[in-house]
Amino acid sequence: MVSSTFIFGISATALLSSLQIIHAETVTIEAKPGTDLFNQFRPVYHFQAREKWMNDPCAPYYDEATGLYHLFYQLNPNSTIWGNMTWGHAVSKDQVTWKDYPDALRPFEDKWDHLGVFSGFAMNNAIDGKQTVFYTGVTALPIAWRKEYLFGEHVVYATTDDGGKTWQKGRKPLIERPPPVPGSIFWLPFW
Repeated sequence: MVSSTFIFGISATALLSSLQIIHAETVTIEAKPGTDLFNQFRPVYHFQAREKWMNDPCAPYYDEATGLYHLFYQLNPNSTIWGNMTWGHAVSKDQVTWKDYPDALRPFEDKWDHLGVFSGFAMNNAIDGKQTVFYTGVTALPIAWRKEYLFGEHVVYATTDDGGKTWQKGRKPLIERPPPVPGSIFWLPFW
């Protein structure tokens, strides 16, 4: 009778001797955005950014004049981890097939959101009769309920003149900073 340990040992030895060493530089897998391999396992009915890190959807709205649905989402265009909070932007006629637009709102562009463009919402004809997005501009980090509050959040806005292709930020925030209430976090302008 042959022991199972002996059979396992023979099988493991045969397996190890048949393995080949593959160097990483010889393997080429093209999984770039827009390729079949990249799209093979991506959701069909759930929007996903073309690359990098994404988070919350922000300020979805429908523009009757253009027949387009707009979806903004938090994005780090520089990395696959959290940081550099930017609003990515995509449009769709059917809410299934999405086309990427250039990023709508970026941090580092003015003093009211230079550390991040956080969540927000959209309204038709809100400021000067234009499509408007309101968002939390961040000027101090970290923002966490466990940390001392740094009063670095501001309710700011941006408007568009061209159906959402480009956005112009307001010159000053609507609410410069929250009142000094202990334990408060003034995060999302729609709460």
